[in-house]
Amino acid sequence: ATTGGQALEAVASLREAGAKVLGVVATIDRLEGARENVEREGLKQVTDTGAIEKSIDELMAANADKVADVQKNPKAFGWWVGQTMKATGGKANPAVVNEILKKKLGV
Repeated sequence: ATTGGQALEAVASLREAGAKVLGVVATIDRLEGARENVEREGLKQVTDTGAIEKSIDELMAANADKVADVQKNPKAFGWWVGQTMKATGGKANPAVVNEILKKKLGV
């Protein structure tokens, strides 16, 4: 037999579990809203290596003199990163940009 105290504890436990579920649902709603906002505003990060490589290839073709410069002066690498980010509207994944630039520039 269940006592009144046990029943009250069970109800309190169910209320607590319900509150947790509602909190999780609210978090999911916020995340979905954020995802939709990123899509709508065009803020999604570019991780397509083909698109990033195309931007880098265009930069290298337009700045052939700076290709030799970065090989002599590795500090000039930052210029390439900045120009690539500018060319992609700041949307390129920086880690991918660095990896591709290092490979293409030979640094």
